[in-house]
Amino acid sequence: MTIRNIKESDLENIKAILNDFNISEEFFDSLYNSSSYISELSFVLVNEEKLIGLMIFSKNKLAKTESLTLAPLLIEPEFQHKGLGKHLLKRGLNVAELLGYDYVIAIGNPKFYEKYNFKSLEAFGVIGDENSLILSLNNDDEELNCEVKYPRAIKYLKIKN
Repeated sequence: MTIRNIKESDLENIKAILNDFNISEEFFDSLYNSSSYISELSFVLVNEEKLIGLMIFSKNKLAKTESLTLAPLLIEPEFQHKGLGKHLLKRGLNVAELLGYDYVIAIGNPKFYEKYNFKSLEAFGVIGDENSLILSLNNDDEELNCEVKYPRAIKYLKIKN
């Protein structure tokens, strides 16, 4: 298994994975072609030259901090429950921290993200999507008292828990 950054040659395979999870191409196209997309924080998981998972971080606006939205993090069903999502997440969080981001807001299955110290938005005084959780990368649990401004592409994203 290999985790690497997304390449242009991956785009059709990424759309196929998104389709497997009923996520529209419109979401990916909108995000990939926006200024919110961060190539250094967009990863695929490869097994024997086949893409089996992906994770995309994008910029959001959260008060005056450097903040990210993590959505989606997907592993093909036959490869789930093997710790691959955890490895993908840890790689992304490490890179995000190295790049100087303060917070990550994950949209997806709360039960998954809670295992990795993500908390409810309310714990930080943040208003946002009900399926979102937040993690402080700098271990600062300050009250932010703001609303998160997600990348525009998020309006096309519907993730089933």
